[in-house]
Amino acid sequence: MKKELYRQIGRRLRELRSQRGFTQKQVAKYLGINQKQLACYEKGTGIISIDILERLAGCMAVIIDTYWVMIKVQANRLQQALERTKYLMKT
Repeated sequence: MKKELYRQIGRRLRELRSQRGFTQKQVAKYLGINQKQLACYEKGTGIISIDILERLAGCMAVIIDTYWVMIKVQANRLQQALERTKYLMKT
């Protein structure tokens, strides 16, 4: 599910920010967004653009593994399809 992916990204973002000793205000200023938007990203309720992810990677000194992200999205889609099939088989 996309929502779960956003939550995972948000958890990781919050974790990295805390490990590096940054406040939300500092990271938001670096990204050119407001603190409220960053908080949404960290909660997994905001959709993070690739541009923001790239800037976050620079800020946090990490590499974005886009391949992993795509695999995760595909795995989630497969899981959803399996769940729908199971549901349809029951009815």
